[in-house]
Amino acid sequence: MPQLDKFIFFNQYIWFTLFFFIFYVYILFIILPLIFKILKFRTKKVQSLEKSLDFKLKFYDLLEIKCFSFYDFSVLNYWNNNFNLLEEFYSFYFFNKFKS
Repeated sequence: MPQLDKFIFFNQYIWFTLFFFIFYVYILFIILPLIFKILKFRTKKVQSLEKSLDFKLKFYDLLEIKCFSFYDFSVLNYWNNNFNLLEEFYSFYFFNKFKS
């Protein structure tokens, strides 16, 4: 079997070791720092977006509260007052109409 030949086996062992060592150094010094840099950038970007979103949500909540409080105060009061006037008008109108 040529794979286990004593003269060829040493040569294959050397090439395998050399290839493995070069591959290991490439992964260790080029690929892993690149992955680390990308992950670090992503975490900073997510934190920045989280702060921005948190501010926007707080602002939106404040705006929503103010708008609804304005709506509750002005529009509903206006509606209730006019509804009472309409109710009085219709009751008077129908009462007089059916009376005669």
